[in-house]
Amino acid sequence: IIFLGNNLKTNSQTWVQKTSGTNQNLWGLEVISSNNAYVVGDQGTILFSSTGGNTWSAQTSGTTNYLNSINFYNINLGWTAGENGTILKTTN
Repeated sequence: IIFLGNNLKTNSQTWVQKTSGTNQNLWGLEVISSNNAYVVGDQGTILFSSTGGNTWSAQTSGTTNYLNSINFYNINLGWTAGENGTILKTTN
């Protein structure tokens, strides 16, 4: 996982590589705040970070279908979608 930051002194952009802790391909990212983010990917992978991407924890998706996109309405209400018509919702 790579995050983009803005260096105000030189007005350039810097990418910083972060380790996700999974070997699965990751396809969707939703940043909810400066600390909270989710990523989704192959084999039903859902990862959550509450540390600005420094550490990631696996979440139970209940599927092995690939997940391609994720979107949150607020910190609690989120949706992800993927292959074979998979749509998942979380409220916590």
